[in-house]
Amino acid sequence: MRSVPGMLHRQLLVAVVLALVCALVSGAPAFAATGSVTSTATPSNAAPSIGQQIVVAISIDMSGVDAPDNKLGSFTGTLDWNPDVLAYNSHTGIGAGFTGVVNPANAATGRIVFNGANASGATGNVTVLSITFDVVGEGTSALDLSYTAMAAATTFANLLPLLTVTDSQVVVGSVPDHTLYVPFITRN
Repeated sequence: MRSVPGMLHRQLLVAVVLALVCALVSGAPAFAATGSVTSTATPSNAAPSIGQQIVVAISIDMSGVDAPDNKLGSFTGTLDWNPDVLAYNSHTGIGAGFTGVVNPANAATGRIVFNGANASGATGNVTVLSITFDVVGEGTSALDLSYTAMAAATTFANLLPLLTVTDSQVVVGSVPDHTLYVPFITRN
């Protein structure tokens, strides 16, 4: 039979060893995702005329991310534009196996918020959302894309430090004057 002081001594030793292991593990450097992620907002026509429609495709390219973090698992983003030039018409939902929400509640002021998640993840260049706009005015509209969250599937690694966003713009010129002049000819 063991003595009570001996058992307490061993329990104390085990507790100290566990505390040291926990301290070492929590202080160990975490492995961060490596590589590069790019996202773009690409208009179908960067120089449309008033009265036309354009589609802006939002894509996220995971091709530059190293395994095991190379599968896009989730994202939350916004797209801002000039509502005097472009008016939100509709959107094609979150694609590529993602489940998510598109919130056009602030579309009249030039902002749409979107998110998506896919537990299995998606690799390569993924079009996550397509937005249709009516061209309503003359001028320039930046297509300002940004993200507040982006993570890899299965590893949940934060991809924001690897992200490069390429914004675009749409330039709408003035409507040309198509006045037709017909000369009046008189004969004597």
